[in-house]
Amino acid sequence: MRKLKLAAFAGILSLMALTVKAQQNHSLYLMHAIPESNLLNPAIPLSCKWYIGLPVLSSVHLNYKNSSFSFNNLFESSGGGAYQPNLDFISNKLHWRNAIGTEIHLQLFALGYKYKGYSFIFSATEKNNLMVTFPKQIVALGFDGNGQFLGKTAGLKGTGIFFNHYREYAIGVSKETGNGTILGARAKLLFGKLNVSTKKANLGLFTDKTTYNLEIDGQILVNSSLPILVDAANNRLNSMAYNDASPVALALNRKNPGFAIDLGIIYPWTEQITLSASALDLGFIRWRSNLNSFNGSGNYVFTGPLGSSTSSSYWNNLGNSFLDSIHFEVTPKKYFTFLPPRFMAAVDYRYNPQLAAGLVGNLLVYKTKAMPSLSLVARYEPFRYLGFMASYTWQNYSFNSVGAGFYIGRKPIQFYLVTDNLMAAFKPFDTRNVNLRFGFNIIFGCSKKAEKEAVKKGGNSACFGYKDQHKKSYLKKFKPWKVKKYEGSTY
Repeated sequence: MRKLKLAAFAGILSLMALTVKAQQNHSLYLMHAIPESNLLNPAIPLSCKWYIGLPVLSSVHLNYKNSSFSFNNLFESSGGGAYQPNLDFISNKLHWRNAIGTEIHLQLFALGYKYKGYSFIFSATEKNNLMVTFPKQIVALGFDGNGQFLGKTAGLKGTGIFFNHYREYAIGVSKETGNGTILGARAKLLFGKLNVSTKKANLGLFTDKTTYNLEIDGQILVNSSLPILVDAANNRLNSMAYNDASPVALALNRKNPGFAIDLGIIYPWTEQITLSASALDLGFIRWRSNLNSFNGSGNYVFTGPLGSSTSSSYWNNLGNSFLDSIHFEVTPKKYFTFLPPRFMAAVDYRYNPQLAAGLVGNLLVYKTKAMPSLSLVARYEPFRYLGFMASYTWQNYSFNSVGAGFYIGRKPIQFYLVTDNLMAAFKPFDTRNVNLRFGFNIIFGCSKKAEKEAVKKGGNSACFGYKDQHKKSYLKKFKPWKVKKYEGSTY
């Protein structure tokens, strides 16, 4: 039965690597001596009694991801520092559906407390997430014109944008059960600040094979919660302007509430193998302020040819005729947005108290688009206050993501830095992902007596699963490791 369960768990990890790739801090997921690892799995307990995240400096997370191409994929050098579009890549290798996203997360404050096997963590975080999706046709049109679509319709369905800026107040708890399994959950109260989200984008561009006339038709619906004033009189979008809302008013806006939960589990399979999994951002935001829903539909035929590019009146007339043919409605409509959920799972193997390796899978779901990735992570923690890691990630159809990270300090100050793509610093034009997280923590209540007790109870976050009944047999297998070194480590 155990072999069957382990095979099923490995199958889940493999499934996460079969489609489009995305990423967020695989390496941090297994570095449990860093309290911020709890952000990726709420079951991960604290290793010391108290933890304080320094305001604004405890966790700074930056991430860029591109599911399909790097700069050097899309452009090729033509000599002399000049570049031209790589039409062969666009025609034969660019995916039918593509996505580009960014994440900027700034933790404003965090506080953790461990009491009788329970770990409680409170945090406040400012989050900005952007995702742009687009089909292959829109790139081909931009670089190679519409001649390739003579007598055909270039479908632009799947084009969309999702931008979310919100503040998150979270409180989580983790607790070890009687069999060594650790369960965790986190409830998150959300307050939306800014949002733009495409609800519908059914657009098409038809090119007449005889006259080369262009016909654009379809419908697009975009919801927004932005501090803008919109003039859309007579079914026409005339202008948009900033409404002079103060930054303080935006920062304190609580009219867009939401809720989300995170769930996590850690299961000690054997003395050396541990399984873990988490589900993050299962929730929504209800938008009720600064509302504008843009609903555009219609049909426009461009008969050409293009006039003189120096004639401003020509371009004004062309733009006006296009706008006149599109029926625009702008309404202050309330709406929901769901957070893109993320699922993570890992298999961790501890070779000895200081050396371990694991496999981490990550799956981000944006509407109907799945963006998974898979990482192999190795960790070496020679001392209680020092640890290193290295990772190799398969993501975004790319095999060149080599990560690295470290933490130094245990009490009272800890600094950490983790990246899942170290090569981005050396070859930025070849990368499809840039990822970085760093911060400072204040940690105390790490007495040797408390650490020894944590090891006996299997509650130490860096070596979950090592219960008291396993300790003697484990140490016998690794005779070169003295008992005092084992008890004095973070494990």
